[in-house]
Amino acid sequence: MKTVRFVLALPCAGAGAPLQSAKAADVICYNCPPEWADWASMLKAIKADLNYDIPHDHKNSGQALAQILAEKSNPVGDIGYFRRYPSA
Repeated sequence: MKTVRFVLALPCAGAGAPLQSAKAADVICYNCPPEWADWASMLKAIKADLNYDIPHDHKNSGQALAQILAEKSNPVGDIGYFRRYPSA
């Protein structure tokens, strides 16, 4: 059984841009609760390495996708975690 995972990446700053501390909720992740897929460690590493605070989000994949579609004309989220289960 093959599992496919999709993660939308953070946009990268320009090469000449100075590093700045992010403000709380500057990065929004949909469907990344700390109990799933080791998001707790990933969010801590992002905080330690990039100084971005990313609040936990407890949406499931369907709720996250619905949120993204609802925000189509005015996006809010930066990252989405989705897992596709193969059909039987």
